[in-house]
This record gives sequence, C-alpha cells and structure tokens, in this order.
Amino acid sequence: MYHKIVADSSSLILLTKAKIMESLLKSTKIIISRKVYIESVERSKEMGYKDAYEIESYINKKKIEIKSAPKSKMEEYEEMFKIERGEGESLALASELKLPMICDDKRGINAARILNIKRVSAIIVLETLYKRKKINKKAALEALNKLIKNGWYKQEIIDSVKEEIEKC
Repeated sequence: MYHKIVADSSSLILLTKAKIMESLLKSTKIIISRKVYIESVERSKEMGYKDAYEIESYINKKKIEIKSAPKSKMEEYEEMFKIERGEGESLALASELKLPMICDDKRGINAARILNIKRVSAIIVLETLYKRKKINKKAALEALNKLIKNGWYKQEIIDSVKEEIEKC
C-alpha cells in the first residue's frame, strides 16, 4: 500500500462502512480535499450517518489530512471530465501532490486514467490489506460483503477478490 494517498468521498465512506479504515490508516496517511470533507463528514452528519463521525475522528487524530486543491486544476478537471466538485478536487490534489488516489467513481476513475494518476478502489485496498495480513480472513469477508452492499463493483472483480480471500 502507499505511504500517502488521496481519497474521494465515495471511497472514504466505503472504506469506513467496510470497517477497514483503521487497518489502512496504520500504514497510510489519507489526504482529502475540503469538498470531500464537506461531503463525507458535514453533510453525512446532517443526514445522520454514523460513519461521518468515524471519519471526523480520524481527521481529529491527524490520520486523515484536509488540504486545499489548486483551484485552476480543479475547475479544469471538472469541466474537462464533467465530474463533481469532490472528484475534481481529489484529482487536482493527487495531480499536484503526485500521489495515487483511492477512487470508486466511474468518471473519476476514467479521469485518473487519462491524467496518469495511479488509482486503486476500495475493494483493491481490501484485497491488499488481506494479502499483507493487516486483516484476517473473517474481517476480509465481512468487509467484502459490506463493499458489495454499498459499492458498485463488477461481478468479476468481486469474484476475484473473494477467491483470493478464500484460497488462504
């Protein structure tokens, strides 16, 4: 896994819902934009989502850092790729800081590919944590089920990750 990585809102929420954020943060610092903070913490708290408080606690513990995205890049990416502000800010941060990105949004994934930004999804983070023995088999299968329930993954990716977890 990476030492530092940028995350967008959907991935941040998915990792938290899957209960693997704590394991990831033991070896990786996550950087988010101001808009991602607003989406994943402020708005989510207003809507009563418990994971928003968990994300906020990681920010308070300095395990997740909020950084400003370069406005000109952000606006350029939003216009160029027709993406939301959170993805635009995340892409601008990843590009500016020369960091990889955790992204589960299809448009964000495509934009990252075009911009040559290394990218992983929450389900690949799960697989990596399991392979590196950062989480056990039971926790990995529970996390996979939560990602399936809350995410939008192709069946072949789900099957591949499940097979990887079950073979060990």
